[in-house]
Amino acid sequence: MKHSCFVGVGILVSAALLAGCKSGTQVPQAKTYEVKGTVVVIDSKKPSVKLDHEDIPGLMKGMVMEFDVAGPKVLDGVNVGDKVVAKLKVEPGSQTITALDKLP
Repeated sequence: MKHSCFVGVGILVSAALLAGCKSGTQVPQAKTYEVKGTVVVIDSKKPSVKLDHEDIPGLMKGMVMEFDVAGPKVLDGVNVGDKVVAKLKVEPGSQTITALDKLP
């Protein structure tokens, strides 16, 4: 009986280790979110934009926050005080605005 108990425990431990290894190899996928808000600050040198944004469903509550942008051209035609809609690409360790358009 003792031998079969050790075999059963060994099988359970092996299964747990294999399950742990499988989850560690998955690469999180990038997600894109729509962000609506008002431009507070533009930094074309960094480049970044600070937005007073609404809630971003599934990501965060509304707040004033600085976001990196994909490049200075994303900021073209946008001014402080503009109401905007943006596409926010979220990857592990980074959040980048890839598009920024004025709202009418």
